[in-house]
Amino acid sequence: MAIENFVKRWTIRESTTTVIAADDELHIDRVGNSIKVKFRCESSNPGTSELWDDVKDCKWSPDGGSAGYLQGTISDQSGGNFPLVMTHAAGSPNLIHIEIVALPVTGGDVIALGGGGAGSANGNDD
Repeated sequence: MAIENFVKRWTIRESTTTVIAADDELHIDRVGNSIKVKFRCESSNPGTSELWDDVKDCKWSPDGGSAGYLQGTISDQSGGNFPLVMTHAAGSPNLIHIEIVALPVTGGDVIALGGGGAGSANGNDD
């Protein structure tokens, strides 16, 4: 799947993470012709929008099979850094799945699943 399938506006329909909420809109844009992307989140919570402005090292990879994936790093409200992976939902090019992994990128103790920014979100394109 090409990076262009990710480059659009996504409305989040359900979320179990503190870094994005249901009804937030996530805009994904490609940086020139590179494999890098940038994010903008429209949220009723200004803190959420700021978190997505600071997603780091995010780039597209075809290694996710037919779905491909976007992978990078996001910080939660407590300042912890978490790996971030986005894939298309199985069987649908119009659904996206966001997984925030419960391990800090910078080292230190493992954070239990469900704590901090850990969790996932699902949405569809507009």
